Amino acid sequence: DSNVGNDTGDGSINHPYKEFDTGKIPEGSVVHLANGEYALKGGKAYANLYVVGENPTKTVVKYVDAVGFTSKGSITLKDVSLVDLRVNVNSNANLTAINTIFLNSSGSNSAIYSSSGPSNVVLNNCTFSQNSAEYGGTINMKGGKLNIKNSLFINNHADCYGGAIACDDVEVTISNSRFISNQAMTDAGGAIYLKNSKLKGNKLELINCSAVFGGAITSLESDLNLNNSVSKNNRAKYYGGAIYKMYTRFELLNSKFVNNSALNGGAVYA
Repeated sequence: DSNVGNDTGDGSINHPYKEFDTGKIPEGSVVHLANGEYALKGGKAYANLYVVGENPTKTVVKYVDAVGFTSKGSITLKDVSLVDLRVNVNSNANLTAINTIFLNSSGSNSAIYSSSGPSNVVLNNCTFSQNSAEYGGTINMKGGKLNIKNSLFINNHADCYGGAIACDDVEVTISNSRFISNQAMTDAGGAIYLKNSKLKGNKLELINCSAVFGGAITSLESDLNLNNSVSKNNRAKYYGGAIYKMYTRFELLNSKFVNNSALNGGAVYA
């Protein structure tokens, strides 16, 4: 594992690597990482890669000198922590993250970044904490599908819009997930920013998020459906303490708003 002096591992479950050097990882690899802290060396685009750790809080991969991974086909991450490390998703490519922690990513681009065309991102039981970017503190997507369940977004921020997530022309599905203390510093959508997109949200908790418009969610020309959700203690400087909604469909079912605030529309401005 990563505490062994010489890296004699081969990436198998019985002989995991000490250093995570992409130069050693060929296409189609299934890489096993034992508990420990790994220095990721070199950035690489993969058509097929599966990385699995031993324990997500104890198997830690840290950024060294480049964007960590680029998916040009399919990348799966499971049971690992990624620290100050970004994953790019190319057009028509896929990213799946299961029981993965994204921590302390910073810079102009998000921890998960897809801007070149439609892509597919699936996140299950993931945690995003203390990440920041210019747009979309943790995730910034343009085109494609984003599916999130059983996940936590906490203490993330964007310099502009989308404190946790920013989506343009994306079909978004989020369930059983919490957004806590996320912030859009100078623009809209403290937790989630949508433009020309669709969001189906079920059993969401949106708590203590803030922005100039839409303390928790800003939805512009995007279909928005929220069910069984709670928005509490969110705040906007001007409009929509919890939600700022402009144009197209808006469905709100079995949801609660508690102690949200804004100059206009303390809970919802639509």
